Amino acid sequence: MYYIADASIAFTSYHGKFPVPSDPNSLINSMLNMFDCYVKEWKQEDAKVPRECEEICMNAMVFAFLWSIGAALDENTRPKYDVFF
Repeated sequence: MYYIADASIAFTSYHGKFPVPSDPNSLINSMLNMFDCYVKEWKQEDAKVPRECEEICMNAMVFAFLWSIGAALDENTRPKYDVFF
């Protein structure tokens, strides 16, 4: 996850245009909050983690990246980020 986060922030720093100025830390924080929504219930002491938890985490990570970092970009930069991702 760290590699993808660093690469995404580097890509958006050089090639991205934001309609609203965005700080890289706030983008990553938004991504982590979104990812946390999927695994929040697994943090409880008596929680049952599903067998397909790895697949759920990967899908949640992709969703969180696209909707936190990708959604913050302007409409012209989003296709470039899509190809990059």
